[in-house]
Amino acid sequence: MARVRARVIALTRMTPPDGTGLSHWSTRELAKYLKRTEDITVSWHYIARIWREGNLKPHRSDTFKISKDLAFARKVADVIGLYLDPPGGAVVLSIDEKTQVQALDRTQPVLPVAFAATDKRTHDYARHGTTNLFAALDVGTGEVIGECEPNRNGATFLAFLKRR
Repeated sequence: MARVRARVIALTRMTPPDGTGLSHWSTRELAKYLKRTEDITVSWHYIARIWREGNLKPHRSDTFKISKDLAFARKVADVIGLYLDPPGGAVVLSIDEKTQVQALDRTQPVLPVAFAATDKRTHDYARHGTTNLFAALDVGTGEVIGECEPNRNGATFLAFLKRR
């Protein structure tokens, strides 16, 4: 059974072959594939148990992007160096923006969280326009600075930075 378990784990960590038409494995599809291609008979329950025990989640995906900038590693080292050892008297800010935040007002109040349930809210709302949130974290002090602006452009963002 150890060989079968190892095979299930190995296949789980691979993209399904082109001929299957699958983007990722499900427990049922993996069980059928093993029977069809390797004459290994296992239940989808067995595969699910292996996935749970190994914390394998092939149905979940995440994204990443690798920079093509040849100086990327040096730039990252420079930024991390500021966090770890800022120059004397310097203020290091971690800044982000969230554009077009919708100002929503629910038509009914949100119902509180009940035992073994989530909070409940209506699907409908009144929309009161949008705003643009600029936020900064002073890495040295932990202070969070935030401002809402009616528009987002280079001049508005630069003005936010200069006020810090």
